[in-house]
Amino acid sequence: MDKKIIIICGVFMIFSVFGFMGFADSGKFPVFGRVTNSNKGPVCGGVTDSSYDAPKKINSKNIVSLKTKFYVDDFIDRKKSGFYLFDIKKKGNGSFELVESRKGDTAPISRDELLKVQEIIDRNNLANLNGTDRVTAGLPPEYSPSYLYADYDSGEKLGFRVNGNPDAKWAYELKCLFAGILVKGGYPEYLQSRDAFIIDRFSIEFSKGSLCFSYGIITCTDKVKRFYKRIYDTKAGKTVCDQKKDMSDEVFDGLQKTIEECGLDDLAGCGSIDFKTKHDEPEGYYEI
Repeated sequence: MDKKIIIICGVFMIFSVFGFMGFADSGKFPVFGRVTNSNKGPVCGGVTDSSYDAPKKINSKNIVSLKTKFYVDDFIDRKKSGFYLFDIKKKGNGSFELVESRKGDTAPISRDELLKVQEIIDRNNLANLNGTDRVTAGLPPEYSPSYLYADYDSGEKLGFRVNGNPDAKWAYELKCLFAGILVKGGYPEYLQSRDAFIIDRFSIEFSKGSLCFSYGIITCTDKVKRFYKRIYDTKAGKTVCDQKKDMSDEVFDGLQKTIEECGLDDLAGCGSIDFKTKHDEPEGYYEI
């Protein structure tokens, strides 16, 4: 065989092996399908798009592994704002564990809690992002790439990598769920700081038939905190109840404890909640 051909083949093999190893260790987006667009060589402000064709619907609800990274701006406890990296792994005995990848903190995660993870994925339509790998170089840290990769018992895969959004609802919901699991697993540092969650104003609204209910706490012009209850009848076109009564700090503390124990996510779909904490800037109105 011609020596030139042998040399060329050898060089090709070397580059192939090292090229593959470099990709495997690079942390690049795992390709589950065909690459449809690719603009390599990102510069500051440049966009790298290596998205590929992938199903936009996941039929299975049973996650067997998950890896995600995101930045969260925690509007309740600013001290908890930052990057989060979580893994869900299946152990040899068939159980699952949640891992906070930065610190190595681990806690068991139940099948019911895995279903809650899937509910967050469904509620935020994350399957629509399946196959998306489009990021911009040079953005501030909180907008650096976020990703989520999940494997299902059906063999289906969900994966995307996009510019981070510190206010992304899916990321905040996952952070709250995972933090609660880690707290139960013996890591109280994931609890929100007590001094950050001091309610200064609270209201909740929901409808039942033709009646619109509104409950809340307001600070009146005389600086007295009062609890109010209003009921409006949409059919009759009038307010059928409008009450206010003074309330003590003990009632405030009871309300705060109830919110913490029940979790705001338990009210999902009931209406909307408006609250302000003393250490929260700016004031916020959040639909749940």
